[in-house]
Amino acid sequence: MEGERANVVGQRIGAAVIDIVVLTALFFGATALTGNLHSSGGQVNASLNGGSAFAFFAVLLLYYGVTEAVWQATPGKALLGLRVVNATDATKPAPGQVTVRTLMRIIDALPILYLVGFVVVLGTGARQQRIGDLLANTTVAHR
Repeated sequence: MEGERANVVGQRIGAAVIDIVVLTALFFGATALTGNLHSSGGQVNASLNGGSAFAFFAVLLLYYGVTEAVWQATPGKALLGLRVVNATDATKPAPGQVTVRTLMRIIDALPILYLVGFVVVLGTGARQQRIGDLLANTTVAHR
């Protein structure tokens, strides 16, 4: 069981990296569309402010919420053979569960790159749940 746990944790990390790469590309696309992407002297400056920052934050939450509600997986999870399930019976989570899980990413992502979520996943033993999973009664499982 312990080796299997390490494999799932590794897959979750890999899936998170894939999703962060996709979201980073979306961020740079958004900064280019808003005119806030500049390069000079070998340096790149990309920023979103005000309404555009709020809109990107909404897109970020929709990326996770919609993909997990519809397909039970973000692109990263799908590529690595993972899916989000109801922790009680391994069925597709209800929309409310996905909403709670998604909103709690705000806490899990602190202070940077999902450090809180990663520590909680490691601390929950074989359940491997982050705060969003614990509150939504969901978990990540193999497809």
